[in-house]
Amino acid sequence: MDGGGELTAYELATGHARWTRPTTPAAVSAGWFSVLPDAGIVLVPSENGNTVLDAMTGAPLWQSPGSTEAHTVGTVLLRESDVEGRSTGLRLVGARDGRTIWQRPMGGIGGVQVRFGDGRPGVIAVDTGELLILLRYDDGTPLISRRLPDEAIDERYLSFAGDSVLVQFRAESAFAVTAFRLDTLAESWQAEQAGGGALDGCGPVVCLSGSKGIAGLDPVTGVQRWALPADYGIWSVLGDRIVASHSPRTSDEGRQPLVSVIDAQTGRRLGDEVPGQPAVSVIGDGRLLLLRPRPDDPVGAISVYDLDVATGRSKLIGEADYQLLNSAYELVGHHLTRLLDGQLQVMNVG
Repeated sequence: MDGGGELTAYELATGHARWTRPTTPAAVSAGWFSVLPDAGIVLVPSENGNTVLDAMTGAPLWQSPGSTEAHTVGTVLLRESDVEGRSTGLRLVGARDGRTIWQRPMGGIGGVQVRFGDGRPGVIAVDTGELLILLRYDDGTPLISRRLPDEAIDERYLSFAGDSVLVQFRAESAFAVTAFRLDTLAESWQAEQAGGGALDGCGPVVCLSGSKGIAGLDPVTGVQRWALPADYGIWSVLGDRIVASHSPRTSDEGRQPLVSVIDAQTGRRLGDEVPGQPAVSVIGDGRLLLLRPRPDDPVGAISVYDLDVATGRSKLIGEADYQLLNSAYELVGHHLTRLLDGQLQVMNVG
C-alpha cells in the first residue's frame, strides 16, 4: 500500500524475525504502536482506530475504534469518541476477540485511571469534569460518585494510592492534590504547593515533587514521612525502591548524574551514590544498570554497572561503546536495546 510500512517482531535473545505485517499510512503517520503484554496483543493505528494483532504471531484479531485506557489478561478498556474526538463513553471488550463485555455512555470524560491488585476487584475512576465517579471494572457498575470542586484549573489528573483515589489540580502558579477514600469518596487529606509540582506513586508512599524537593507522604493521612533535597529527581520506582539522582554539586563529583537507590518506606539511601546514566527495567522485580563513561576518555568504552535495588551495591558487568549514551536505549529484562543509525541493536547484559 502506498505510504504504508512494515511492523516486525524479533526474538530478543536471537534476533530471529518472528513475524512481519504490513502497516497502513495511518500507522506510519502516527509513528507509534502499543504492546499490551498482559493481554498478549499489539495495537497498531489504522484509519478507523487501531488494528489489534496477536503479539506471538502477528495475526489480525479485531479492530479497535477507541483508545486504550487499561487492560488485563483477558480484557481491554476502551475510551470511545465521536467523529470530532470528544469522549462519549467507556467500553470493556475481550482482548482476543473484541466482543463487548459492557458499555457505558458518559459525556465529558477527562481523566480515567484503573486500579488492580491485591486480589481485589478492579476499580475505574472517571473524571467527567463535574463528577468523580467510581465504576467496577468487571461489569461497569457505578459504585459511588461525588462532585468535584468548581475551580479555575488548567489540568486535572487522577491516580490511586493505597485505598485512596488522588485528584491532582494544576493551575497557573499552584499545584494541589486531594485524597478521597475509595469506599466513601470522603476527603481524607490535601496537599498544596506554589510554583507547580508533580505526584508519583512510590510504593508505600506518595512522592510529591516541587521546587523545595521531594516529600514522601503517607497515602492514608498525607503526613510527610521523609524528604529529599530540591536537586533530586526520580527516574523510576521499583516496588518499594526509588531510583533517584541529582546533578554533581562539586567539580570532584565529575559531570555525570549521581544515582542512588532510596528505600521508599524511610527515605534512606541504600549503598553509595553512583555516577552514570540509569537504564531501568520494570520486568519482574525490576533491574537497574548504570552506564558510566570514563572521565579521562569520554569517547572510549563506557562501563556498565549492575546496581542491586535491594542493597544499593554496584558491580561492574561489562563495557559498551560510547555511542550508547547518544542513542535511544532501553533495558528489557536481560537485554539492553538501542536505536542507532536506523538500526535496532540488542545486547545481552546477563
